[in-house]
Amino acid sequence: MISVIIPTYNRLFSLKDTIKSLEGQSLDVGKFEVIVVDDGSNDGTYEWLSEYRGRLDLKCVRHPTNRGTATTRNDGIRTAKGDTIVFLDDDMMADRDLLSVYLNAHQVEDGVFIGNVIYKKNARERALLQYLSTRGVHKGKKDFTCFITQNASVKKKDAIDAGLFDDSIPCFFQGEDIEFAYKLSLLNKRFVYIKEAVAFHSHTVNLQKVLLDAERFGKHILPLLLDKYPAFKKTFKLYLLDPVHLLKEPLSFSVQKLIVRFSLYRRIYNLIRRLTILFNGFFVPLIFFDYLIFYNRTKWMSQRQSL
Repeated sequence: MISVIIPTYNRLFSLKDTIKSLEGQSLDVGKFEVIVVDDGSNDGTYEWLSEYRGRLDLKCVRHPTNRGTATTRNDGIRTAKGDTIVFLDDDMMADRDLLSVYLNAHQVEDGVFIGNVIYKKNARERALLQYLSTRGVHKGKKDFTCFITQNASVKKKDAIDAGLFDDSIPCFFQGEDIEFAYKLSLLNKRFVYIKEAVAFHSHTVNLQKVLLDAERFGKHILPLLLDKYPAFKKTFKLYLLDPVHLLKEPLSFSVQKLIVRFSLYRRIYNLIRRLTILFNGFFVPLIFFDYLIFYNRTKWMSQRQSL
């Protein structure tokens, strides 16, 4: 049995579409349940869920106050009756075969499965959307850094064995996904991208939000992760910020560090950002987005090291 876990907070307008998409699944409704964890909403979400009389086996867990997505998902996992968990955000619409695809995948192999997220088209963000659809798992990368709970599936036992999500991570910033995935990797779990497990984002993304999320992650979450897991320094290539030691390291490595240091000058960043914004509706080299995200993710650490 599958347990679909949906954390929600003041998004009743999009949550209704998410629920509707699950009502139309090709998988028999008797083979899955839907658990919505209302994280202190005040927009009528709990009232609507309480009065739900649709065809789904829908359960609602309510938090009286906002406690964050880590705690929310953990409560969903604890409530789940199914041995298979599917994480879905409250602004996603599931393709009709989503749950069938995940169920079949778990029957074939023991892994952590990452679905295909398709963003709403936006002509002004065409290059960014192209970048997001061709990075990470889309490139064939198969490690914990690709795991996102927008659309993913894991065995309940594995989630519990991994210690669930870290609810000490500040609730208003992203980061619990990758920490949870790293703990799954320590269990030697294989991460598998399933292109056919499709969920549609109900709204588009924009460059400003992507960069703001990267900055918040670097300022508030990355230091916590590094204290807990030193291996994350390699994961996020933070060794490139270390001092250059021409006599103690390969010359090519020193040159790489120097190039990164030069690229982190504010004037370089401003130029690349302006060019990206200007041509975002047409074509932008993918490396530009890599650079902008790296800059925003690491700028607070760079400032600390320069003090």
